Amino acid sequence: MMDMQHKAIKEYIDMMEYSEIFFEGYCILNEDAKAFKHTNSYLPDADDVKAYAFMAEKVFNLPIFYMEYSGKYGDPKLVEEVKEELENTMLFYGGGIETEMQAKEMKEHADVIIVGNSIYTDLKNALKTVKAVKDTTK
Repeated sequence: MMDMQHKAIKEYIDMMEYSEIFFEGYCILNEDAKAFKHTNSYLPDADDVKAYAFMAEKVFNLPIFYMEYSGKYGDPKLVEEVKEELENTMLFYGGGIETEMQAKEMKEHADVIIVGNSIYTDLKNALKTVKAVKDTTK
């Protein structure tokens, strides 16, 4: 992560408007995801993910920590455990949400859920996921 950001800043420092940029902790948790394959990642275990969340908040003071399962439904228990590590950093969850039940389950712990692929494969059910969490407050 740091090397890629360093390279981008070094090359584009004069073009970036930093008041408009939000940095986030981004943890890829699906080995089959394109981002996982193209970034030379390794699959973290639960303790790694919780440590990354802690670092995102306490070390880097990032506003967002994103648990990205990209097309695969993740582990609700791990999402809950990660949320317990965070006090100020918002937890975003993305991956495999296709039903109202899945949306509600992940929204119990994540501050924000991302519904991606189902928008392209089943728009009607994807829109139901929005309704399922619309009235949920955290």
